[in-house]
Amino acid sequence: MVQNMKGYLPLFASNILLNYIEEDTTELRDDTSYVIAEKSDVDKDQTPNNYRVLESYPRIRDIILNKFKIAANEFLGVGEQEFIVTTSWLTKTEPGTDSQFHSHKNSYYSGVYYYDTYTDDMGGIDFDSPIEHLKSYHLPPEQIHMTNAMTWSLPVQENILLFFPSYLKHKVAMNKSDKDRRSLAFNIVPVGFYGDADSAFDTDWIPR
Repeated sequence: MVQNMKGYLPLFASNILLNYIEEDTTELRDDTSYVIAEKSDVDKDQTPNNYRVLESYPRIRDIILNKFKIAANEFLGVGEQEFIVTTSWLTKTEPGTDSQFHSHKNSYYSGVYYYDTYTDDMGGIDFDSPIEHLKSYHLPPEQIHMTNAMTWSLPVQENILLFFPSYLKHKVAMNKSDKDRRSLAFNIVPVGFYGDADSAFDTDWIPR
């Protein structure tokens, strides 16, 4: 037995997958069918088409989906599982506003694509750890880093594509600039056969 062994095991991580889109997606910049970030959780007056925006951009949808399928295979180990994009919408965060922490239901992974130009003060995306809600004690660390943080912020950057588990609460940070902050959000679910034993499912079982 090794004496005085020290180590760290990053068990049960909420995996955020980072990617980059090199292809031209500038046509998104002309689309004005925004969901206002600070109202997106409660606004029921939005038309259904506002939440299916990528159906108007099948090339971009397929680029995003293919990148997720590769990442899901390489990092999540799900093999050649098929996926589809379900809802997708353009968000606009106006100067001096942000959004509330929220998660997405009826979804496996969610994502955001930063298709516009940005400045450092436009506000990134903040994530809230689900572990915090399982803890019985609150002992604030003297130094915060990725292994002990209960919240974590990622900056906004042009052409960056993020995928994260849909259960992970997140929010748009405060836009401190004098310009609108625009991005594309979307949800992804598996299709075909997945799972095993009594947790198996096949979307072909759904009656048409």
